[in-house]
Amino acid sequence: MKRFLSLSIALFFAIAVYGQAEKVQAMFVYNFTKYVEWPVSTRSGNFVIAVYGNSPIYEELIKVAGTKSAGNQSIEVQKVKSVGDITTQHMIFISQDKSVDLGAIIGKIGSAPSLIITEADGLISKGSAINFVIIENRQRFELKKDNVINKGLKVSSELEKFAILK
Repeated sequence: MKRFLSLSIALFFAIAVYGQAEKVQAMFVYNFTKYVEWPVSTRSGNFVIAVYGNSPIYEELIKVAGTKSAGNQSIEVQKVKSVGDITTQHMIFISQDKSVDLGAIIGKIGSAPSLIITEADGLISKGSAINFVIIENRQRFELKKDNVINKGLKVSSELEKFAILK
């Protein structure tokens, strides 16, 4: 398992170097489904990933959803047009153009078990659980474990090894 994750991470970095960050981000998001644990009560029906804002990651996640699953759950990707459309999705990806709404989203979902993923500087300290960053032309991600735990989720130590811990 560790070898698979290491290989996957290396592949993602290689793709990122060639300017396809949204593909790398989509694969990271998919891999997060393997290394973050949701409560038992959320493990039936579809595994729902919301994309809020304008981001090419939406199309890439649709491709992933067509060929992968999250455990025994089919992946459903939703395009969310307003904060009001956010409910209890398993993951909420907030694009850079909608970063200003992070506080409203956190307030709306409260303690619901939703993993919030962002892609703008400084959002990890404002409540995001995972934040994508580019370091030395490579796609990386910051992880704030407290923000994951506060949503009733558990993060694998394997994922922590590849994250920039905040």
